[in-house]
Amino acid sequence: MEQLTAQVAFSPKVRWLLNNAGSEGLEKQLKVIDALKELSKYKNISSFIHDFAVYFQGSDMILTPDMKTDASLYFSRFAIYTARRGEWVRHQLLTGLHPKQYLPSEPVRRENVQSNMITFVQSLPYEYVSDIKGQLIVQIDEQQLRAMLTQIEGVNDGSLLILNEKREVLMSTVHGDTAAAIHRHLRQNGGINEMRIDGEPMVLSRVKGTNGWEYVSVIPKKVVLQEVLIIKRWALILLTGCLAAGIGGSYAMAYRYYQPIKSVVKVLAQRERSSAEMYRDEFDLIKQSVVRTLEQEDKLRHTLSEQAPVLRANFLSRLIRGHVDLSHGMSETLDFMDIRLDNDYFGVILIDIADCSQFIQGDTEREWGLVRFVLTNLGHELLQGRGYIVELERDRLAVLLNVPESSASVSAIRDDLLVPLKETAQVRFKLSIACGVSSIHRGIDRIAAAYSEALMALDYRIVHGTESTMVYDRLTRANLRIITIRLRRRFS
Repeated sequence: MEQLTAQVAFSPKVRWLLNNAGSEGLEKQLKVIDALKELSKYKNISSFIHDFAVYFQGSDMILTPDMKTDASLYFSRFAIYTARRGEWVRHQLLTGLHPKQYLPSEPVRRENVQSNMITFVQSLPYEYVSDIKGQLIVQIDEQQLRAMLTQIEGVNDGSLLILNEKREVLMSTVHGDTAAAIHRHLRQNGGINEMRIDGEPMVLSRVKGTNGWEYVSVIPKKVVLQEVLIIKRWALILLTGCLAAGIGGSYAMAYRYYQPIKSVVKVLAQRERSSAEMYRDEFDLIKQSVVRTLEQEDKLRHTLSEQAPVLRANFLSRLIRGHVDLSHGMSETLDFMDIRLDNDYFGVILIDIADCSQFIQGDTEREWGLVRFVLTNLGHELLQGRGYIVELERDRLAVLLNVPESSASVSAIRDDLLVPLKETAQVRFKLSIACGVSSIHRGIDRIAAAYSEALMALDYRIVHGTESTMVYDRLTRANLRIITIRLRRRFS
């Protein structure tokens, strides 16, 4: 919505028509035609936007991506607010100051088809707070929002409401007395609340959106706390069992082997003289020492488990680049890193993110991390245990292939992995990627050579384009010589 508002509000043709509403003649007609062409470019900017129109107050003219008409004809023939009168349309939509205002859902009939629409109104010119000359009116299809929110509502077996900045209900999955009761409860309480609906306890949670909307989820309490109660029950059972076993075992061992324990207590007391006064007796000293040791071990294991993915990614990155000493201890290293390379043949695929501007909202590390996360997950699903995918740079990932036979052709790899990866990235996430594919080599010591081949193949995109898939086996010496010459010319 922000993009559409900015493009329409700051369009030179629209601004000219706003400032020259009283003029007539050929120039204005040409400007109207140009404005219609420009508005048609924004028609499919989002699936949520059903239609939009620009109202010019001075000439009572309406421009849409498909037509030019006047306000009375447009709202009586093409976009009919069936539950409202003409006075409401003129007051709420066509006059006055409306800074990014979202109106509650209303039934709108178009071509004998009626559906509920959330109306967005922005006064024009965008930066004016007085002397308003027009309005941008956008109709958002409520059904599209419902379809997007159906999964959340279904998973949690709950309901959802959307409020605008004036705390009016834009859209709700509940109606009638239930919706009124929830809205009344929201006005009286804030944050996360509890209430009963038809005798069932519900949890209300509110989240503010960047566009001023407030999303209110109403979820049964038993659904929210189901996993917490299960974990709590098992935690209590486990804690009770450990305490019972510890106390019984300690008592039996202390009774039968007091002398050896005494010597142990003596050693412990010598090591912890500074805190020896805190313990009631020898058994308490042993118990606290053991508990402290176990806690330290758990902390070490937890720290190691948190660092395992980072260590694995770092090791794979160095292995692909050829910075790992393969002379001894590789089997133990791979087992420690939980890396399985069961086959004898290896290959490397380099994936460069050529363009992600349609997916990310800004050139930040967080946005780039999200792009790499999407491609990494896609790669893991498509690899199906035939290798690993790891991040090398901000805009580059590497796939380490591990296949059983050297006859595994590059075309098969491309068909099974690269083609679905590129199609999914392009269609679903609007990402453009370039791939460099090495030959298949035998032996782990040839991974670095495969990486060099993939780099050389990736450089060939200068010839084939930034979204191509370059296979090293298809590069002849003449191709490589052309790459070298073009690179020299480019950087000379």
